[in-house]
Amino acid sequence: WGMINSDEELMDACGAALGRCAEPVVKTVAVELKSVPGSQVGQAAARKQGVLEIALPVSLSTIRVHESSWDDAGLAWRVWGASQILGRAIDAAPELTRGKTCLEIGSGCGFTALVAARAGATRVVISEGAPGALRAIRHSIADLLPEESARTSAAFLDFRDDEDILNGVVSLDEARTG
Repeated sequence: WGMINSDEELMDACGAALGRCAEPVVKTVAVELKSVPGSQVGQAAARKQGVLEIALPVSLSTIRVHESSWDDAGLAWRVWGASQILGRAIDAAPELTRGKTCLEIGSGCGFTALVAARAGATRVVISEGAPGALRAIRHSIADLLPEESARTSAAFLDFRDDEDILNGVVSLDEARTG
């Protein structure tokens, strides 16, 4: 193992290792994470909301992910590192999702599900309970290739007691439509 100098290199290495685990040959792959210097609440917290373009190292494609503001989406406001690692694993082993129906629950920005659509999933549902995140997810779906966006949808799903709905801050219909 060489020295890993950036978050991108770390996520590529982890995603590739996880992707290799999906190969039909039985083998052991170990990845040791000593530190992850950047995170959603680290340097990324200072970044203004916008569109993050994430390059996939195996398929050599790029996924455009629309991010939300903290006020609109809470923890769903940025792409989590774990989501990027899982997305890279799907990119390295597209057979994990190709030809399958995929549901991402509590997807945040929906990156992992967007990669599943790119990898050839026949149907992808990206669910989230934060109205601001749902709006951003719908923009990200619109940025997919036409055949990918036709197979991909966003759905409101909040599996916890949502205080905003319960307290009348936002109606259930508003939350569902974003």
